[in-house]
Amino acid sequence: MGEEWWLIPAIGPVMLLNSITDLKKREINLKISVLWGLVGIAIRIGREYYGNGFHLMDWVGMLVGLFVIAVAILSNGQIGIGDGIIMLALSFYLELEALLTAILVAGIGVAVCALILLLIFHKGRRYQIPFVPFLTLGVLVSFGGIA
Repeated sequence: MGEEWWLIPAIGPVMLLNSITDLKKREINLKISVLWGLVGIAIRIGREYYGNGFHLMDWVGMLVGLFVIAVAILSNGQIGIGDGIIMLALSFYLELEALLTAILVAGIGVAVCALILLLIFHKGRRYQIPFVPFLTLGVLVSFGGIA
């Protein structure tokens, strides 16, 4: 990810904004996130056109976001559709390995947080944990910003 350092300013502000919104309101800014995703598509196409050509694996990460959106729709909101939108948008900025690393770190973070909330703070299973802040941490780890 060393040669992709310039993506940090493109990803960071939107992830930070959505992390704060997710923590406060348990939602994301849909307009900004969709616009950010469209810019990501343009960047991805530009990187392929002016870079090293088309690679199918660069687009496979998109399936992760689409899958989460589908699960959110089928689960009647048990999983936030905004989480899927953020993952879909991230797939246009990050390579597949970095995206999967970010999602793995986020999943581990949410699991640890859930255990703490259940065992120490006695919150119920239906307590909503915002995912985007953990995904932001995962993006930082995938960029090598923390690890």
